[in-house]
Amino acid sequence: MSLLKQAFFVVIIVILSHSNFFSLQSEEKTSKDNTLDNSVPTTAKRVLKLGIENDVILLSDREYTHGTRLEYGQYEFLHSPSAWIFLGLKKLIPVFADNSKEYNGYALTQKLFTPQNTIRKDIAHGERPYAGYMQASSISTYWWKQSSFTVETGFGEIGSNAGGEYFQSQVHKVIGATHPQGWKNQIPNKTIYQLNLDYKYFWIKELGIQTTVKIGNFDTSASLGPIFRFGKIVSPVSGGFTFNDPTSVYPVDDTEYYFFIKPEAVYQSWNGTLQAGKDSFQKMKHHTSADSLYRYAIFDALTRSEEKPGFQFLIFNTLFNAGNPISNDLSLLIARDLTPISDYKFRYPTIEYFLLETLLNEGLPSRTARSLAYSYLLGDGTNLNNNLIVASKIFLQNSEGSKHYAVPIRNFQGKLTLGFALQRPDWFIQLAAEISTLDYIPSADISLVHRYASLQAGLKF
Repeated sequence: MSLLKQAFFVVIIVILSHSNFFSLQSEEKTSKDNTLDNSVPTTAKRVLKLGIENDVILLSDREYTHGTRLEYGQYEFLHSPSAWIFLGLKKLIPVFADNSKEYNGYALTQKLFTPQNTIRKDIAHGERPYAGYMQASSISTYWWKQSSFTVETGFGEIGSNAGGEYFQSQVHKVIGATHPQGWKNQIPNKTIYQLNLDYKYFWIKELGIQTTVKIGNFDTSASLGPIFRFGKIVSPVSGGFTFNDPTSVYPVDDTEYYFFIKPEAVYQSWNGTLQAGKDSFQKMKHHTSADSLYRYAIFDALTRSEEKPGFQFLIFNTLFNAGNPISNDLSLLIARDLTPISDYKFRYPTIEYFLLETLLNEGLPSRTARSLAYSYLLGDGTNLNNNLIVASKIFLQNSEGSKHYAVPIRNFQGKLTLGFALQRPDWFIQLAAEISTLDYIPSADISLVHRYASLQAGLKF
């Protein structure tokens, strides 16, 4: 993981040094031109932007839960894969040679994805798997009088090499939150190649339309939707409001500020953070191993216990299900099943403490509770060998399932982005909130909608 991070940062440093060389050359040329014509505007040439996205601000902590993006660019030509694509388009399509302005830059992006249940250590079937993603990309934008076209080419890693677990653990230490327990089940390492294309057209400054096409093994999708802006608007075309849209901010010579609303419809055929799809090589090898109820049925049948199902389930959930918090409805059913408690006190004097730790505790079970569960499982030793075999089988099956976990993708999705943008000639800031339907088909108890906040700020110099 550390080697990959170092490689990414070395690439960025080399790129920045390279870009500064071209910037100096451009400044010398501009200085000479300005001595001949004092009417040339002194618009900023370079941009340094930092973006942070997180869902905690909107009282959520699941799905796409955090993103960080660092970007450097110039409002002039800069050698990069995306810029070379535009050079080719200029030769093939005349309209690309008639652009009024351009932007070229490089970015480093990290995104983290987690399931809703971050307490359990095993697979949360019916939820998104853990995934970390890191990408280095080049971005180029061409502007015309009423439109823009952006190309982003990306190269990166998904999996443990992206450093998702380490980064999230450090953030949770700072804010005092519980560290997610299931990162060992994250999507396996895979190299990512990505190409993103974005086109915007504005009939008037307040109303436009956007279409985006993404091709790659991180995201293959297409989206379409209108853009509404309200306020003091100077730029003829809007920039990107979240990381999903890499379009740079338009170089303005005056202050602008406006509110924006952007609904969009998305069709997605591949999502690398889910490893889903018709031809996915990551299809679940043991689909049922991730299903808690199925594994409990195996556990109960093989242990051949004469105890009530509620008591058996508490033992199973504590030992083999990572102490997954029990829903209120299920807790009530188990409590009724174990009534009266006096029937168990003679054989299990500590049962009241065990029930308190397993039925009412929302966190992970204590070591004492786990020790009690083991003693209850082994019992008087009559089924000792059989119970040990059961434990081994469940652990093995769960381990195999975690290596091949996938959830089915939801092809059609809806998104709504709204927020506020403020831009001056020398700096800018954008605040946004995105609400979207899930990009996969979840289990029945998972909310179908997710939300997160986005902050992007930068200097122009």
